[in-house]
Amino acid sequence: MNTEQTNGIVTMLIMGSVALVLMAVFGVSFILYFHRRQRENQREKQLLTEAYEREILLAKLEIQNQTLQQLGEELH
Repeated sequence: MNTEQTNGIVTMLIMGSVALVLMAVFGVSFILYFHRRQRENQREKQLLTEAYEREILLAKLEIQNQTLQQLGEELH
């Protein structure tokens, strides 16, 4: 084997290694980004559910108060 072939092989190995490292970094970055977005979406869904339940509770309390007020007016 001559020096030119050896240099070509070394260059190809280095380029292949760099390509593999870049693909690994891209893959890990993609996975981390995906999981972060998934957690954010779950948190947003939880907040929306809590807000909805709070609004339902407030509506029920308002209806209950109106009903009691009407009953009180009818009794007096």
